[in-house]
Amino acid sequence: MISIIISIIIVASAAGVLLYRNYEKETTGKIDFYIASDEVPNVSGIYLTLSEIGAYNGAGWSNHSIYETTDLYLDNFSSPGLIAEINLPSQDYSEFALYISSAYIGVSGSYYNLSLASDHTLNQLNINLAGGTSVNLLFGFKIAGSLNISQRTLIPVTTLSKQ
Repeated sequence: MISIIISIIIVASAAGVLLYRNYEKETTGKIDFYIASDEVPNVSGIYLTLSEIGAYNGAGWSNHSIYETTDLYLDNFSSPGLIAEINLPSQDYSEFALYISSAYIGVSGSYYNLSLASDHTLNQLNINLAGGTSVNLLFGFKIAGSLNISQRTLIPVTTLSKQ
């Protein structure tokens, strides 16, 4: 347990320093027809995701870019089966996702994703069902979702405020 906590701290520090991305200046490999902004209406839409690259180590931690933030996921695409991804809550976005993957390290495979996410900026709940491909490379990088067309449903989240 202690080693897991230490690994989390080390990887989180490295991810924050080395893998931070500015969404407005650098593309993340993700192209959405639905762009997260205050002007976007509450609608369902289809979005296209191109290849997404995440740093990966043997402990099963990887880094992904979601919209304008870079978040850390608990991820283990090195073995097939049911995978739980927990996006550490950030200021704008948090997510819990379940993956069913058939990918091994060094080979490609398919995966299906059901995620429940909260977009704090838009005050909305995001339900996403997706499928795609995953290629796990032996030298420590993962390329996932080389072509991913999925349906995203956005549901308003009711907030309570003190009167």
